[in-house]
Amino acid sequence: MLLLGLAGLWLWLSLLSGPYDLASGLLRAEGDVHHARHLISAGALKQARFRTLDAVAAVRTARHGYRGGGPLLDLAAGVPRLGDALHQVPHILDAASYSADAARGTLAIAQGALRGPGRIIAHGSNGSRIRLDRVAVVGREMGGVETDLRRARSALAAIDLAALPHALRLKVQSGIAQADQAVKLLSTARAGFRLLPAILGAHGKRTYVLAFQNPAEERGAGGAMLQYAVIDFVHGAPHLERKTKTVYTIDRNRQPLPIPLPRDAWYVRAIPDAQRFGNSNWSPDWPLSAKLMLAYGRASTAAFPRKVDGMIGIDPIAADEMMPGIGAFRSPHSHVRVSAANLVNLVLFKAYASYPIPAVRRIVLHDIVKGFYRGMFDPARPADLVKGMGDALATKHIQIWMAHPSEEAFVRRMGWDGALARARHADYLDVVEQNVGGNKLDYFETRALSLDVRLHGRDAVDHAAATIGNPVVMPQPRWSMGDSGPFHHPMLNFYTPGNAELVAAHGPPVATGRDPVPRPVRLPDSPAGLGWGPGLPPTHTEKGKRVWSGTLDIPPQQKASMSLTYRVPGVVQTRHGRSTYRLVLQQQPGVHPATMSVTLHLPPGASHVSAPGFRRRGDVLTWSRLLDRDTTLTVSWR
Repeated sequence: MLLLGLAGLWLWLSLLSGPYDLASGLLRAEGDVHHARHLISAGALKQARFRTLDAVAAVRTARHGYRGGGPLLDLAAGVPRLGDALHQVPHILDAASYSADAARGTLAIAQGALRGPGRIIAHGSNGSRIRLDRVAVVGREMGGVETDLRRARSALAAIDLAALPHALRLKVQSGIAQADQAVKLLSTARAGFRLLPAILGAHGKRTYVLAFQNPAEERGAGGAMLQYAVIDFVHGAPHLERKTKTVYTIDRNRQPLPIPLPRDAWYVRAIPDAQRFGNSNWSPDWPLSAKLMLAYGRASTAAFPRKVDGMIGIDPIAADEMMPGIGAFRSPHSHVRVSAANLVNLVLFKAYASYPIPAVRRIVLHDIVKGFYRGMFDPARPADLVKGMGDALATKHIQIWMAHPSEEAFVRRMGWDGALARARHADYLDVVEQNVGGNKLDYFETRALSLDVRLHGRDAVDHAAATIGNPVVMPQPRWSMGDSGPFHHPMLNFYTPGNAELVAAHGPPVATGRDPVPRPVRLPDSPAGLGWGPGLPPTHTEKGKRVWSGTLDIPPQQKASMSLTYRVPGVVQTRHGRSTYRLVLQQQPGVHPATMSVTLHLPPGASHVSAPGFRRRGDVLTWSRLLDRDTTLTVSWR
């Protein structure tokens, strides 16, 4: 009986082993590659290595299971529907194998580029430098990963989808789309690595200005610029000025300068105090603001670099994202320990209470900026630095403008340029705040944005609203409250499509004490005519966008709102019987991301609706989240 039982067990194992190895191996490989990709992105390279190696082993198991066959696989091959599906398995195995190879190659690049003898950043007695030879090698290694992904994509494309069950068809189609996206990203990354040696001074010295912006006092580009530094690259070696500078070393007595202004620089044209190096970044279009700042810098003093190859805007939130990679350091003058746990609070708030004398505070902030820049080029944990930098670029806390057209085109392609989006054939909204109260109350404020869209044929009628809260609790340090504190004076600017037509506008009564009293706001830093008064708000154009503006006056512990209703003609596109509405939302970098909600009313009779990210209730779609990065929403229907 025992022998018969063992024989029966062996028979069942022989029936099941091939199919089991095939199925379990493919499922394991899919999960491992998926997790490895996210772990590499998160900088968790050790865990990613285990997942990647397991994915390679899982594909081998699946291939062994398929080759080993077994009675069940033989029986299945004789059934027409099952046989057709089994004939697709070699393509699936090839795709899994190439995907695992691509993951292994990506991991090798991440590990070798950031650590060990082949790392890109080299440390020596003369400081750190970027090894241009390793940059070239990594570019070639990326080419190998791209080849593996293209092969995986080809293997998936060779599958006869009609032979597969519906669920597997969707997986294959999703895999092809993911492979296309990965190939596109790798192609872009390789283009960047080809440009990188020149950017790092391979063919001669490159000079860049690093602008440290303070989002506690909002400007269109992210915040008032208080500190800046000049950095040169020669053959991959960075040479940072011995001393970072405050803008007041250039802006003597805040004296306005008469320089030619481009048509779109309407903020700067209207505000005399913006007509200087440190206060000209009012446009949310970083290329425009960067070029204006450089023009004012050159016009201010002969000591400012004549030839600048790029300007990089960075704020304390970006520094905070990168601090885990840089590591904590101590300010030499104040002996304050700076880390990811306290950097934002220290720079944007605590420094104003701890160092009320501006000259002393500037020295402390200078030390912090200097220590941060030094750590960027000699990081304690390079993988964490790269991840933090990527997050900061995605959320516009780092913005880049390059003087060389090919390099600026690459920056724009990556979405790092901080420019106003063209948003062709799409609806568009960017609510940009300017602090015109001369205070640092944006450190405390809350922002809630909403957009209600009603479609009428090809047109959209939009109702956009912004509600700003001033939750400040007194007492607060004088230098934080500024000229107007504790009252908050944000100027709101609604950037909409260039053909938008204003229907109605609504602003609040402005409070001057305990009881709200309607009055127009007129502040020294506010552009003439932009205070909220009777009638419709003033209209401007910038970079092809229609802009409507108004200034709020918000007491502590209160909120105020501004809203607009406008029509956008021809925004709905129809092709092959399917209509599409696309909405581009851009965000302004700040201390706290705004909340954003979108409500879309579908036209009557809409069917076969596709609305990724939206919730649907009848003919009404809703979408909401923190708006911490630029976002495009697409809804289509028949």
